[in-house]
Amino acid sequence: MTLASSLHDLAHWWHIQREKFRDIEALRAMSDHEIEELSGEMGLSRGQLEALVRAGPDAAAEMERMMAALDVDPEAVQVAYPAMMREMRINCATCPDKSLCRHTLADGTAAALLTSFCPNSEELLDLARKPDLCSA
Repeated sequence: MTLASSLHDLAHWWHIQREKFRDIEALRAMSDHEIEELSGEMGLSRGQLEALVRAGPDAAAEMERMMAALDVDPEAVQVAYPAMMREMRINCATCPDKSLCRHTLADGTAAALLTSFCPNSEELLDLARKPDLCSA
């Protein structure tokens, strides 16, 4: 890793942290009624909304990487199963095993080990068995 790439990674991390802080502060500034209304409009519980805001905008980034590890096309899944894709993103964003997920994605063992930690493993493996959803 070069100094330039390290600085780029640090700048990206800082940007994400600032966005998370702004989103958390915006949520805190809302009344209980506004939060309930917003979460209802989004089809989320209040707790889910708060967890997603705390997790930040890139919180489900590992999901598409996991799909790639299984040779599943995220765009095809989004078109065929939008509700499933939404639920999987929520699961991924709030997953407590991010570190393990990132490690297995980095070392190439994610596809073999996902059933031991991934809350979306069952859905992802089902999707991987559908030829029309596999990457070209």
